[in-house]
Amino acid sequence: MDFSGACPKIEAVLNECIELRRSDSMCWALYLLGRVQHEISEDIAKNLIDTDDALAILTLYWAGNSRKQLVIDYANTLDQSDSHQLDKYWILLYQLFFDDQIVNPYPSEKCFEVLRENQVSFMLPNNALSPSSETGVRDSKVKNRNVGKKRNQYALF
Repeated sequence: MDFSGACPKIEAVLNECIELRRSDSMCWALYLLGRVQHEISEDIAKNLIDTDDALAILTLYWAGNSRKQLVIDYANTLDQSDSHQLDKYWILLYQLFFDDQIVNPYPSEKCFEVLRENQVSFMLPNNALSPSSETGVRDSKVKNRNVGKKRNQYALF
């Protein structure tokens, strides 16, 4: 199926959600755009990062290969001495750590290492979510569970 005609409408929804700081809606719009490998503009990516929304930024990292570096750069700007700020972004920081994009922001704690040793990931690669050839909808019963069992992954997406 060709979803290219829907992408500008989804981008418009995403822009509105960014403006209104609607976390769940930003994530859904990014998920949909990411599933069809739609290129997310740098302006949209920067505006989304400016929301400081950890899950939306993590979803941008998942959805936009060309925008991953913006997310990594953002994570590297977080104050390592501010535990409250680190805790606010823990899921983003962990996934970047899991993907070997940043060092452990909690050097005196072993939690991130233990999670990574057990291959815990909160995101499956975009291409691991296989759509059904007939419906275009992911087979939610089998595909995610098989990947999860193989790598001990627990995925949000």
